[in-house]
Amino acid sequence: MISRPAIRDLLADEKVRYLVAGAYNTAVGLLLYLLFFGLLQNSFHYMLLLLMNHLVGTLNSYLSYKLFVFRTSGGVVAEYLRFNLVHGIGIAANFLALPVLVELAGLSPFAAQGLIIAVLIVANFFLHKGFSFGLPLRSRGRHE
Repeated sequence: MISRPAIRDLLADEKVRYLVAGAYNTAVGLLLYLLFFGLLQNSFHYMLLLLMNHLVGTLNSYLSYKLFVFRTSGGVVAEYLRFNLVHGIGIAANFLALPVLVELAGLSPFAAQGLIIAVLIVANFFLHKGFSFGLPLRSRGRHE
C-alpha cells in the first residue's frame, strides 16, 4: 500500500494530477452517459440527452482541471470558454485524423482511436496549461 506522504508527493506533480483528473472525468462521463441514456431515454430525444451529457461532463472536467490540476483562481468565464475551445479543437482533430488513419494508413478504427486519444491527452495538457488556464488575467494586473 502506498503511504499518504507518497501519495501527496505524487499529487504534487501537475502531470500526475492531470492523469488522475482524466481518469476521474472519464468515469464521470461514463456514469453520466448511463444516467442520461439509461434513465431518461424514454422521456427525451437522444440528441438532447447527448447535449445534456456533454454540458454536464464538460463542466465537471473544467472544474476538476481548474481546482485540482492547475489550481487557478478567478477568470472563470474566460477559462471556461478557452477550455471549451481546446475541447472543440480536439474533437475536430479527431474527426479529421480518424478517417486518415483508417482509410489511408490502414489502421483499425480501434487502433486509430487509441493513437488519437494518446496524442490528444498530451496535446490537451499543454493547451490547457498554456492557454485554458495559463493566460494572464489582464483585468487584475496578473502578468506571468
